[in-house]
Amino acid sequence: MKILFFSPHSYFNVHALPEKVVASSLKNNGNTIISVGCSGLYSNYCICMTAKKYSASTIYKNKICNECKFNRANLIKDNGFINLNIDDYLMNTDFDFIQNQLLQISPENYLDYVWKEIPVARYALYEFLLNRKLNSILLDSDEWNEFKIHFQNSLLTAIAGERIILKYNPDRLTTYNSNYSVNHIMCDIADKMNIPHFSLHAGGHLKNRLQEMTIFKGYLASYSWNSQNAWYEYFKYPISKKSIEYTNQHIKMLLDAKSPWVYSIKSNKKSEKELKEYFGIQPNQKVLVATMSSEDERFGAATVKTIPSFQNPIFLTNYEWINYLIDLVKNEPTLFLIIRVHPREFPNKREQVTSKQSIILESKFVNLPSNIKVNFPKDNISLHDIIKITDVCLNSTSTSGLEFLIFGIPVVIYDRKQLFSYGRELNLIADTIDEYKLKIFEATQSGKKLINIINAYRWLSYRNEVASINIKDSFQAFQYPKLIYKIFNIFNTIYLKSRFEFFIFNNFKSKKINIKLNVAIENNLQSHLDHFDIENYNKYSSHNEEVLIKKSVLDYINKISSPKKDPIFRREIYKLCQN
Repeated sequence: MKILFFSPHSYFNVHALPEKVVASSLKNNGNTIISVGCSGLYSNYCICMTAKKYSASTIYKNKICNECKFNRANLIKDNGFINLNIDDYLMNTDFDFIQNQLLQISPENYLDYVWKEIPVARYALYEFLLNRKLNSILLDSDEWNEFKIHFQNSLLTAIAGERIILKYNPDRLTTYNSNYSVNHIMCDIADKMNIPHFSLHAGGHLKNRLQEMTIFKGYLASYSWNSQNAWYEYFKYPISKKSIEYTNQHIKMLLDAKSPWVYSIKSNKKSEKELKEYFGIQPNQKVLVATMSSEDERFGAATVKTIPSFQNPIFLTNYEWINYLIDLVKNEPTLFLIIRVHPREFPNKREQVTSKQSIILESKFVNLPSNIKVNFPKDNISLHDIIKITDVCLNSTSTSGLEFLIFGIPVVIYDRKQLFSYGRELNLIADTIDEYKLKIFEATQSGKKLINIINAYRWLSYRNEVASINIKDSFQAFQYPKLIYKIFNIFNTIYLKSRFEFFIFNNFKSKKINIKLNVAIENNLQSHLDHFDIENYNKYSSHNEEVLIKKSVLDYINKISSPKKDPIFRREIYKLCQN
């Protein structure tokens, strides 16, 4: 079987090396690997340069480009693959054609642009929308100038990609994250030639995400891992001591909040009293926390059509949902609503861009009733502090719902099919507006429950140990103190002209892991989960699972609370965890 890996972003070694692990495993199983890289085609601007604006200096762009090519050269050295550069499949006349096409598109008509039935301009929007944090396709002049670079890259990819696929006629196409515009283009070409395509991605474990790999067929399968038979089977059974310990590593990283993948700040142990005084919460009020999502991420995926569309959603937008909650709570003096705006709307540890949405949010949430407050990132309040005064979490699509469940707090969702980020069954679910109201009031009476914590642990174990494939025996990324890393990087920049990466790469010796890496791609399955067998996992007794999870919870509540400051929260958690 011939398997084409489209791999133009070698600058990201943390992605490129795990991708090589998968390719090497497939090669060792007798397949021919065709690896397609880039030798400067995207030098005007690509996702490798997103730390800077598209208008960054040529020196900066060339530096990123050179490092990318340096990494690519190391990756393909003696790999036994057929190694190609996409640049070599373009002619001068193609660049003339691109310039002509740029003259024909404008901010008014660009979404209608199609090349050989491929909506190139639409697909070119994905990372552009995310980098800019946009939730609109109406572009101003500065945005348009940047978008044209993405459009050019995408159209060049379409022209060269078609030639490569026609020449080599692969049986499968594989990319790292098929949402990326140029990757998406290649996948669409494959689709039109009836060639199955697969998307790779890192796992979700905060400590070991780079040592985990997910492999899903097509664009939509990766959004269904919380609705696959493997999850429903795994959910039924207690998890092992080893799984609980592995999950605890993830939760510790979540609470430490140092990872760029954790948007909340670390708890500064604000007391229950401080928090209630800050928001103006009365002693007799039940606290509802509505966790808003980052609109641009879902908007971006919906715009390029890589998430499923929803028929007749209960609420069309976050605004509509929040306005409903405001109307519900304002006439209920026994309730208090905190609207938590997603930190991604503002500059944070991952991105330094302020979204246009944030300006709208700040202007929209004014003159609210006294029992409703908005929590913006500028308040400098950790989600893990707010958890201490929360009775019910109201969630739409955010992963933060899981963080409330970890502390036993009931979570209410609507439109179950819109939640991809964790198991829907962990929440109270409403399918109509009338049912939604009933579920909210039901949750206010239910209080914290141990089963919520247990279910959250089972989901995290499934996501990190079943849905993700552990590749640590073949690929390891080492964490060193920043000073040591900085010294090595200075040395390498001067003498080797590249970054120094702390990685080990070896071929797999584990037949079991090789099967997981190969099975979906070779057999054209949605994922390796199609071969899931609960009998291969060590079942544990419910009692032992419960005892270990209770102990874990008691260990990590000290990270966000103190006995003197948070007596109510701690009393409730201790009550849940009494043997």
